[in-house]
Amino acid sequence: MASSPWAVVGDFNQILDSSENSSASAAYSTRGMRDFLNCTISAALSDLPYCGNSFTWSNNQGLTVISKKLDRILVNDVWLSSFPDSLGVFGDPGISDHSPCCIFLDASKPKVKHPFKFYTMLNDNPEFHEIISECWNSLPFEGTFMLRVSKKLKELKSIIRTFSKGNYSGIEKRVSEAFDVLTHCQRVLLSSPTPQAGLEERKAYEKWSLLAKAEESFYHQRSHVTWLDKGDSNTPFYHRFVRVRNSINQILFLKDDLGNIIDTKEGIMNHAMEYYENLLGRYSPPTTSTLDDISHLLDYRCPHAVSEALLTPVSPLDIQQVFFSLPNNKAPGPDGYPVEFFTSHWKTVGGDMILAV
Repeated sequence: MASSPWAVVGDFNQILDSSENSSASAAYSTRGMRDFLNCTISAALSDLPYCGNSFTWSNNQGLTVISKKLDRILVNDVWLSSFPDSLGVFGDPGISDHSPCCIFLDASKPKVKHPFKFYTMLNDNPEFHEIISECWNSLPFEGTFMLRVSKKLKELKSIIRTFSKGNYSGIEKRVSEAFDVLTHCQRVLLSSPTPQAGLEERKAYEKWSLLAKAEESFYHQRSHVTWLDKGDSNTPFYHRFVRVRNSINQILFLKDDLGNIIDTKEGIMNHAMEYYENLLGRYSPPTTSTLDDISHLLDYRCPHAVSEALLTPVSPLDIQQVFFSLPNNKAPGPDGYPVEFFTSHWKTVGGDMILAV
């Protein structure tokens, strides 16, 4: 059964957290809640991403009304892997005291073209450092220092994509195949322990180890988990976290002001654009206030010592220390490069980065 997709749906008559009871305090906890939580952990079940009503039951008692989330759609990892675009919807109760729930598999979604993103597993490949060094130093762009850096980073994207695809495409399958080769070499070595068999076993082990570490790093980065150290035993956890994130990080439909459902990609994009154009794009008449008028609104003045510190020239060491103090495994900027790219290749790119800053 562990290899089959599970969906457990219905009224569980129990909540998992105090926030799921409208009248409970933050410290509220019962034995039933703890038993229910332990049950979901033991069965490896978690809530399917959903929209609609957060509370699914009400006692309908007017001024003393209490609402709870008693109805759920619980799924396992295999479900999230088999139906990554599935979504739960909790509707209006109507004549019942419970909200009805539905599951939409929505497997016909158009494939989204993802922008470039640098994966830090490439930094563990010794050949990759040589490629970055050669390419970075052979790109003779003209212009300001910042423009040169921008053009070099942009030019590297196609090179990095090609290297990543050739060495790590289908990383899960590669790890599995490498492990099969390793176990075969181990059987040969144990049945006929020759020097050649020993050499083949070592080569197979090194290849599998390199790919396994790359897979673990790949899913660690995609999971955006920053509070857990990397390690081979964590790979299944990262797998699950990525699947959950993929299920959450999507907009399947929106509602307009009239309650109409918008569920096409173009409709969702246009509705979002119209909302922010109305919010931010309205014409604002130019202000007649001067800087002196505004300064009189605040009594605070920057102390002289702080002002002097802000005006202190920035040294190359200051810039390097800032780069190396940035947190790892954080969302990269619009160009797709996280901090690990710059810190791992600082000997190559550091000089240009300092000049650009």
